[in-house]
Amino acid sequence: FMPSVGRIERVRFPHGPGVRNDGGIYRGYEVPVYYDSLLSKLVVLGRDREQARRRMLTALRRLDIQGIATTKSLCQEIINHQAFAQHALTTDFIESLLS
Repeated sequence: FMPSVGRIERVRFPHGPGVRNDGGIYRGYEVPVYYDSLLSKLVVLGRDREQARRRMLTALRRLDIQGIATTKSLCQEIINHQAFAQHALTTDFIESLLS
């Protein structure tokens, strides 16, 4: 969860029905030391939760940001987790996932 500074070497955002990216980063962008750590936000919409979950997994697979550290793999792990898919999250979910 630590912020990452550096130059964005490559960026490819997913797109398609129900997929939106809110952000202002681009190839060559220098992420400075003093910045809001939310550089980009990936949003999906589906007719129900399961379709949105599947769209997010596809969108995350297609998302490509090189040059800085991201939370992409953590997001994939969370959304792909059985507890998330089955609506069985608890308040200690992230803590137990990371331990």
